[in-house]
Amino acid sequence: MALTEESRHQLFQRLEQLLGLEEASTLMELLPPVGWADVATKRDLDHLEEHLGARIDRVEVRLDARIDAVGSGLGARIDAVGSGLGARIDAVESGLGARIDAVESGLGARIDAVESGLGARIDAVESGLRATIGQVESGLGARIDAVESGLRATIGRVESGLESTIGQVESGLGAAIGQVELKVEGLRSEMYRQQRNQTIAIIGANTTIVALLLTAFQMF
Repeated sequence: MALTEESRHQLFQRLEQLLGLEEASTLMELLPPVGWADVATKRDLDHLEEHLGARIDRVEVRLDARIDAVGSGLGARIDAVGSGLGARIDAVESGLGARIDAVESGLGARIDAVESGLGARIDAVESGLRATIGQVESGLGARIDAVESGLRATIGRVESGLESTIGQVESGLGAAIGQVELKVEGLRSEMYRQQRNQTIAIIGANTTIVALLLTAFQMF
């Protein structure tokens, strides 16, 4: 006879009368929730385990096949991506190399042009300085010659005066010679001062030109 909910309830009430509420509840919990015909046996569990094992094996085989297929496809895609990236990297490297060569060539040409221009300007400055120095030397030579000529004329006049007035010259010879020496020394000091000022001016001009050349070279 199948065990129904009604019969279970009647059994619980009878057990409660005989054993009490707590003991009746404990005993009812030990009974299966369904009939004994519905309770699985060990053989049923073994059969279920075997059936589930076969299904798991088939699923595992299919999963292995799908994993192998996915791995193969991913490997091919990775190889294709690697090949494409390698080609792109080679193209970028080639393009950058060409651009670097072009920039280097352009910079070399500009540096050569700047060097040539600066060389020409330095040669022109050097030529001008040499001409200026030559003019200064020529002017100083002419002035020295004029001074020497004037001195010679003065000495000639002094000698002529001495010959005519030996007595007067002898009395004032020391003073006259002193004045002449002072004039000569003054002229020499003036010539030295002018020559020194000219040399300082030339050196200052050279320094300014060199500074300008260095500044122009740094700007380029």
